[in-house]
Amino acid sequence: MSLPKKKIKKQLIELAKDNPLVSFLCKKVDISRATYYRWIIEDEVFKKEMHQSSKIGRDAICDLAESKIINLAKSGNENVSLRASQYILNNNSRAYRQNNFSYQRMKLEDKIRELSNENKRMNEEIINEIKVLIVSGKSKEYTIDK
Repeated sequence: MSLPKKKIKKQLIELAKDNPLVSFLCKKVDISRATYYRWIIEDEVFKKEMHQSSKIGRDAICDLAESKIINLAKSGNENVSLRASQYILNNNSRAYRQNNFSYQRMKLEDKIRELSNENKRMNEEIINEIKVLIVSGKSKEYTIDK
């Protein structure tokens, strides 16, 4: 006979602290993913507790992965060490992010802002020149006949 729903939910919450992957959790407690997501929708308390446990689990996995990458960077194998070092620098140092998509996007956004500001300045200059022409009475020379 299967465990009551309440006990299964408690198991899920505890297991998620070590591994937050839904497929893994569902297999561990022998429920379907559909059941898991239905419980998430139906039970706000369960949803909140799962979210908190999953965050703890993700943080733990990230710490483990980071530790492994650091150990690889210290590796005696030069190729492995170099690749691990590149990964660390690309993801943690602004100076080495040239190949990082986020860094490239940030640079493009900065360039767009710069161009936008330049366009504003040019438009303001043109408007000021038009105002000078209108005030000086030379506007007749620049009218366009329709």
